[in-house]
Amino acid sequence: EDVYSLLQEIWQTRILSNGGPILQRFEAALGQYLGVDHISMVGNASMGLVLALRHHGITGEVITPAFSFVATSHAIRWAG
Repeated sequence: EDVYSLLQEIWQTRILSNGGPILQRFEAALGQYLGVDHISMVGNASMGLVLALRHHGITGEVITPAFSFVATSHAIRWAG
């Protein structure tokens, strides 16, 4: 799609993010492409890790590499 038409839709609906119509269409198209029923877009990888950890019920001790991005450990801590 033309970027300008997408921007016009954003301005008309006044919904830039958080479940707006463009995001909903993107999630539906991506889910269909990947052949899955549920897609949750997140703003960054940290939130994606938190969602994955919470969804799978991973708690307690989690071992990570010593040389890793600090956000990995933070996401584990935030997930509980």
